[in-house]
Amino acid sequence: TIQMHGKQNGSSWSPITGYDVQSSVDSLRFVFQVISPQTERPMTIDSRLIKIKSDTGLPRSMTRSNYSSSSIEYKGIDYYNETEIQSTRRVLSDYGSVFVEYKFANQNRGNYRFEVNTKKEGDEEEQFNGRAFGIKSPNFPAVENIHELARPLAYLMDSKQYEDLLEISDKDSLKQAIDRFWLKNIGNKQKTRSVIELYYTRVEQANKMFSNFKEGWKTDRGLIYVMFGNPFYTRDRLRSLTWYYSYNLEDPEYRFRFEQPQLNNKFYPFDHYLLQRQSYYHSRRYIQRDLWLSGRILQRRI
Repeated sequence: TIQMHGKQNGSSWSPITGYDVQSSVDSLRFVFQVISPQTERPMTIDSRLIKIKSDTGLPRSMTRSNYSSSSIEYKGIDYYNETEIQSTRRVLSDYGSVFVEYKFANQNRGNYRFEVNTKKEGDEEEQFNGRAFGIKSPNFPAVENIHELARPLAYLMDSKQYEDLLEISDKDSLKQAIDRFWLKNIGNKQKTRSVIELYYTRVEQANKMFSNFKEGWKTDRGLIYVMFGNPFYTRDRLRSLTWYYSYNLEDPEYRFRFEQPQLNNKFYPFDHYLLQRQSYYHSRRYIQRDLWLSGRILQRRI
């Protein structure tokens, strides 16, 4: 088994047992044990850290066309498309049990795998083991720093507003721009605080419930959850999930269907659901956005 540890700001190493790693972690360490009982046959250990091509961006608008089956958004993560970051070879000739350690600086957001191949001299077959992990936002699953607060506003802003917001590099200026956006639309300070609290509570909950190869709020289910909240009713079928936001289950504007391009398995350990986008969601998206920006979301969910 490959053990994984991380540390930040000079702290001691702490074990990382899950898939997700906060980008605030500044160093990574991988430790594994190798048993080499025959000194006359050295063992070669090849290790490498690779980055796997994956979708880490925002979801497409719910009113646009569906993803092409060849796109990375459709696949989610493509294990056949990798970039080697670093590789190392080591030869063991000592008898007994040896612990091997590798350290790396933390990487940018994305999905990675640390791989180890071992082979005894004279053997044809190699032994393989790997440890996959994903680098997420600095405080994942929480949303705390000002840049983490800015990015989810993509669901409430038009594209130009959002581009202008992300171009602000100064933290104080960015905070002021975010505050102006909310207060200008809602008006009342007390109501604004309540709406902001509700919005980012949903963003954080989406991170906890829907994260896979990227933060949960960026997934299609995260998009619908942040904007609309919990569905009134759900229907779960093989590779298909439907959320209803009306007691009239036949109303298409209040019904969102998701499909899985690939089932969760040991080779693809993710729940990846894609919204089946429809043009008639346009009015529903406009109304929901207005509920948030007017503050009426506090009294009326949809």
